[in-house]
Formats: sequence, C-alpha cells, structure tokens
Amino acid sequence: MEQLTAFVEFEVWFLLGGLALVVGYKMLTRGINTAGLLQDKVQDKEHRGLSPSRIQLLLFTLVGAGAYLASVPEMFDAAAPKLPEVPAELLVLLGGSQAVYLGGKSYLRFFKGTPSPDG
Repeated sequence: MEQLTAFVEFEVWFLLGGLALVVGYKMLTRGINTAGLLQDKVQDKEHRGLSPSRIQLLLFTLVGAGAYLASVPEMFDAAAPKLPEVPAELLVLLGGSQAVYLGGKSYLRFFKGTPSPDG
C-alpha cells in the first residue's frame, strides 16, 4: 500500500507540473491572451490603469490554492488517504476577496455610471 501511495503522489505532482508547464508555455507564446488581465475595464482610456481589486483577487486566489495544495501531501501519510478538508479560513478569505472585487465593480457600474465593457 505504501508503494501505491507513493506512486499516486508522484503522478499527481507530475500531472500538476505538466499542466503548469503547458499553461506557462501557452502564456509565453501568447496562446492564452492575458492582455489587460490586471487592468480596469473602463471605456475611458484616460482612466485605465492597474486595478487593485483584480490584483488582490488574483493574489488571494493563488495564495489560497497554494496553501491548500501544500496540505495535500500530508494527507497521504495518514492511514486512509483522502483530500484534506477546505479550511473555513480559506473560504472566508476567498469569499471576502470576491466580495471586494464585486463591490468595486458594482460601485463603478451603478454609482459612478461607468458602462460595462460587456454591454
């Protein structure tokens, strides 16, 4: 059983590493369009710049995903390996991050009268 667990752990890391390499390669060769990913999406070109709400959303999502993935190998050492429970703190962190992003977007849309680029 120990060998099977080690093999599955290796396969999971191999899959995640391969996926990261493919996504990184596609981003570098512009196969995945990331232009304007962290910029405000306003119609007025003078006010376009880096969006703090988009930056915090991206950072909190990456940190949260990294923290969860870091806890996965610990579960393979247990008697019955399974995926770890998602901590309540992580859900609060990601939910708060989404709320800040959507709150800023709603404020611009409904109170500042800035039209959405979608329509």
